[in-house]
Amino acid sequence: MDANEDIMRLSRAVGAEIRVARARANMSRRELSERTDMSSKTIERLEAGTRYIDIDQLFRIAAALGTTARKIIAAAEENL
Repeated sequence: MDANEDIMRLSRAVGAEIRVARARANMSRRELSERTDMSSKTIERLEAGTRYIDIDQLFRIAAALGTTARKIIAAAEENL
């Protein structure tokens, strides 16, 4: 497996974990969008793993969900 495939797998896993954390927080995609100042479409693409997340986005999403970027990444890595 090459680095690009690894990045894509991790991106999908992080997106899936964001979706799980959002559901756990009983938060709609729109509410997360408003709390992070990102569009709903961006949140949708991040959760689907079709858009790479940058560090700033990850930290903003984690804060809005009441968790940390570290916890999101750790949970995502467990599901790889």
